[in-house]
Amino acid sequence: MNNFPVFEIKGDPRRQDLVIPTAIEKATDDEVPVDVFQAAAMAFSALTMVMRSPALGWAAIFACVVSLARRKVSTSEVGTHPVQIMMFGVMALGACYYAALESEE
Repeated sequence: MNNFPVFEIKGDPRRQDLVIPTAIEKATDDEVPVDVFQAAAMAFSALTMVMRSPALGWAAIFACVVSLARRKVSTSEVGTHPVQIMMFGVMALGACYYAALESEE
């Protein structure tokens, strides 16, 4: 009835001589850390466009200003500039208020 092969393994089948230990690499100075306020500003701006909430738009602009204030000179050439994200936040906030004006008419 049983057509499947049965293997009898005795002991530990793992070979300790083939195990390669993993080493955690530490971050170097070349790597740019993630700016949490910049990521939050981008998320708030996108949520403002979707949910049409002015509070989220103002939170996005506030996070952009904080991100711009915390920006280091060494990271000024890398990544998305906070002014670009701020313009996205301003556009989202403008679209939110424009949609509110359209709905009143």
